[in-house]
Amino acid sequence: MLNATFGGVHHCGRCVQVFSKSLCRSSLLFNWSFRHRSNGRKAKRSAQTEPDVVKSAAEFSATSKSEPVSIGSCYPCDLASIQTVPFVLDNADEKKGSNDQETGAKFRFPSVTKILERTRSAESRELFTNWRNNMIEKYGQEKFDSLVSDRLKIGTALHEALTMQYLTLQTPVDEVQLSESAVPYWNSLKPLLPCIEELVSKEAWVNHSVLHYKGRIDALLKYKNRVVLLELKTSDRVKASLDSLYDTPLQLVAYAGALNSMPDYPKITDAIIIVCYTSSEATVFELNIRYLEYYWKQWLQRLSNYWADLGKMHR
Repeated sequence: MLNATFGGVHHCGRCVQVFSKSLCRSSLLFNWSFRHRSNGRKAKRSAQTEPDVVKSAAEFSATSKSEPVSIGSCYPCDLASIQTVPFVLDNADEKKGSNDQETGAKFRFPSVTKILERTRSAESRELFTNWRNNMIEKYGQEKFDSLVSDRLKIGTALHEALTMQYLTLQTPVDEVQLSESAVPYWNSLKPLLPCIEELVSKEAWVNHSVLHYKGRIDALLKYKNRVVLLELKTSDRVKASLDSLYDTPLQLVAYAGALNSMPDYPKITDAIIIVCYTSSEATVFELNIRYLEYYWKQWLQRLSNYWADLGKMHR
């Protein structure tokens, strides 16, 4: 981390302050200029660079229109160090109960979804584009958009049925209220419900205190007598392997790593991905610490690529 005084303005080592390319030790930060107030209030971007920064950020936004985009945020200062960050931070508990002055900056961290979207391989992008074009050709743009919207609604309804109706309100399995289109997916999930014992947290925003990214978890719950992080999915095709889930394991391990950097959550060493279908029993993938460590290395590589590419675009 940098820790110096540039032009009489102190660099705290947690928020980046770079006023010239020559003073910056990381190519990631070239040509970024903004100020950070020591009282912890929201960082103010330099008035001279703000128009270009806002324009660039808007051009980058490809995954979520509702997510605030800002280049003038806290960033990892050293790309090489990203891939050395452990899955479980040993000193995370030391921050418990502390007065975090960087709360505002956390809302400007890039999301896991955005990072994965922008670091997809060319092959993956081509497959997605071809699938999308084929669907539009088959159904038309309006029908395709409707299908995507309906699938999102089904996923939301299924998540609510599990975490709110079943686990929180303790509604009997056969009395859970769902739309007709979501019922088959609930039926797919039913055989696994005896293994799901208690809800710990749901739909919580998490952020990594060192790697500076954020995301929103599906749920943290007790599964087979241990606390696990859940990612709940729906699919028209049966998923037989983790490879068939594309970036879902990376998304899950990114959230788990963020939780492991936050002192108010239990350390996560187990996670599950449940995929529900319309006409067969749900598939559950159980990821123990070895799987999570394996995917964590892949996630760190994608994260490093994201920052490197972003830095190149701002040179």
